[in-house]
Amino acid sequence: MQPGLGERFDQLDLVARADRTGLGRSFTYPGEAAIYNGSPWRISRRAPLIGEHNAEILCGELALSSGELTVLMENRVI
Repeated sequence: MQPGLGERFDQLDLVARADRTGLGRSFTYPGEAAIYNGSPWRISRRAPLIGEHNAEILCGELALSSGELTVLMENRVI
C-alpha cells in the first residue's frame, strides 16, 4: 500500500472494523466492494479462528476417523 493510502481508505469509508470478542481486540477489514441501494453492507459474522472447523471438515467432509484426527493433533499436523 502506498503511504497515506490507508488514511484515504478511511476517509472514503472503504474499511470496516470488527471486534473479535474471543481475542479481545478489533481488526480492520476491507469494506464493501460496491454500494447497492437498499442493501446496506455489513459484516454479518466473524471470520473463523485457526483450526476452529478442523474436526467438522476432516471427519465430516473427508471421512477421517476420530482416531486419525487425534493422531494428526498429537503429531502437531493440525
